[in-house]
Amino acid sequence: MIRHTTTLQMEAAKYGLMVNASKTKYLHSTRNPRPLQDVTIGDDTIEGVSSFKYLGSILSSRNKVGDEVNARIMAGSGCFYSLSKLFRSKYLSAKSKLSIYKTIIRPVTTYGCEAWSLTALETQKLAVFERKVLRKVFGPVKDADGDYRIRMNHELEALMNRETIVRFIKSQRLRWAGHVERMGKNRAPKIMTDWKPQQRRPRGRPRKRWCDCIEDDLKALKCFTNWRRTAKDRRAWQSIVEEAKTHKGL
Repeated sequence: MIRHTTTLQMEAAKYGLMVNASKTKYLHSTRNPRPLQDVTIGDDTIEGVSSFKYLGSILSSRNKVGDEVNARIMAGSGCFYSLSKLFRSKYLSAKSKLSIYKTIIRPVTTYGCEAWSLTALETQKLAVFERKVLRKVFGPVKDADGDYRIRMNHELEALMNRETIVRFIKSQRLRWAGHVERMGKNRAPKIMTDWKPQQRRPRGRPRKRWCDCIEDDLKALKCFTNWRRTAKDRRAWQSIVEEAKTHKGL
């Protein structure tokens, strides 16, 4: 760690750049938890952390997206409550409120979702958050007895034309998969996607990988052809992405 950091400082100095130690952190990703230790290089001390935010997304030593999903839901909730006056307004139609959700709140909540490998728990959290917002957007409904009640989950899904936040995330993930597949072989995202670790896996069921999620989504869409070959055809892949936005199986 010290050797690599020293090399970084030396190479940066050649171009008149300096490493800001107060803004620099280091994260050690391993299966076996280790105590956090700071690294001292000359007069600078670099803090060891278990997670940090990089380009707007949270990276953790556990290499899981759970922390990032929780942070994004909190950010979406903050955005929603900052616009609560608009959602309570009687002068805005439900269509306008839904447009606000899709153009402001949902993008905040799903930032970076193209790289997520969601578990069932994280999927449920996102769905619960969206339903909370949609019940504010559409308001209560009057039942046959003349009493008002909150809208049921399937009613909200129908009002959204089945384009739920979870399906939106999966469609964005498929869109990104096609984009990466069409990249040149020397591009970093392409290299990382095609890279296969040579180390042996530990005992137990392995965690679902990003590529596994892509393949599962395509199976739900009944796309059984070689998806990497299909992704080369931009129009054909775009039709798959559009179908994923409202497909009941996703």
